[in-house]
Amino acid sequence: PIGYFIRLKPGDSCIGTGLWCETTQETNLVRDYILDNYEELDELAEEYGGFIGGERLKRAPKGYDEGHPAINWIKYKNFMILKEIPESEIYDLDRLCDFVGASVESMEKLRLYLLRAVEHSTTQKKMMEDSEANAVMKRQIANELNQLEAREQRVKDCFFNGDITRDEWNEEKTNIANKRE
Repeated sequence: PIGYFIRLKPGDSCIGTGLWCETTQETNLVRDYILDNYEELDELAEEYGGFIGGERLKRAPKGYDEGHPAINWIKYKNFMILKEIPESEIYDLDRLCDFVGASVESMEKLRLYLLRAVEHSTTQKKMMEDSEANAVMKRQIANELNQLEAREQRVKDCFFNGDITRDEWNEEKTNIANKRE
């Protein structure tokens, strides 16, 4: 979840919300959401009119087109939406509460946009993890099948070399067939 923060410090008071991704993979999943939905972000940013920023790359991230219309958003590594709280507001609780309430209202659409980006990235990450887990499972199954085929060949060789009887061979073939299931 993406919440709000408030800093009350004479000369440096603000309210804000934002998104900080822990890994490049997570940031890229959010960037992918922005690529598909940048027009909405442009509109929300224009409507908001406050500071939207964060740590930014100088060039397009690897794998992203420098010419894409959303490239200015894509260069961000994190997103901060801030609104300065005037000094006059921090010393009067009623005025401060009114200012904070109005600020939250003005930022809420942007916060919800970032939340959708996170939900999208969480879904994408889960799909990637599921895909990776499936790949691991497929490799394990393939390895087990290869081991069964090798065992089947050894048993067959033992039978043709006279090392085991036909009954023993049939019993081993049945065991191997059962393990394949």
